Amino acid sequence: MKYLIVIMLIVSFNAVGQVACKADGDKAAKVMEARQAEPDVFILLEKYKDDYNMVLDAYEVPMYDAMKHLENAIDARNKIIRADERRKYSDVMSKYKNAIAQFRLKYIKECLVSLKKG
Repeated sequence: MKYLIVIMLIVSFNAVGQVACKADGDKAAKVMEARQAEPDVFILLEKYKDDYNMVLDAYEVPMYDAMKHLENAIDARNKIIRADERRKYSDVMSKYKNAIAQFRLKYIKECLVSLKKG
């Protein structure tokens, strides 16, 4: 019975830890989305006061402006230019989504590693 209680505590601790790590990952994704939209670091530092390391870390990732290419594709009169701008939009949007996903995964991984150590 004693071992069953210990196992249940370990399993419940892991579940709580995983929920906390998912929350950290979701926060990191929001920070990266905000970084992609905001070129000024000080605005995000003000918004995410408690997570300044995360914000500064996000600014090491390039900003991907997919909307510029989408606007160019919509405004283009020439079909060849429009197709090229759509391709550029698709490429930049893919980089944008990958940057957010990788940043989120980085913070989930850091959280899980710290749970395992602690």
